[in-house]
Amino acid sequence: GVQTCALPIFRSFCFSCRHVRLQEIQALVRGMPNLERLSLVESSMDSDGAIAIAEGLPYLTYLDLSANEIGNRGVQAIIENLTQLKELNIAVNDRISRGFAPVLRELESRGITVIKSNYLNDF
Repeated sequence: GVQTCALPIFRSFCFSCRHVRLQEIQALVRGMPNLERLSLVESSMDSDGAIAIAEGLPYLTYLDLSANEIGNRGVQAIIENLTQLKELNIAVNDRISRGFAPVLRELESRGITVIKSNYLNDF
């Protein structure tokens, strides 16, 4: 199983792996609850992983989840839970529907930098 090692002083974590399991994301969240910056690029993460991050890392100001498999549910959890977020990178997450573009524009209108795939700019 995945073990948790508490590292509460860490403020930033960057990791790229072809496949991160939900249990590993949950262990990261438990072990580093005070993270302010997180980058998990190209990790095959789905919405469940994004929800675990959103519900467990309330201090995030920067979140890069580009090139994953996150959909609307995951992004919605991020929007609802990460109230200190200043920058969100969700580019190359093709499971986010075009109908979700207005929600992302709302984030941008609140001063949050949102880096997203081009198909979400058309609406």
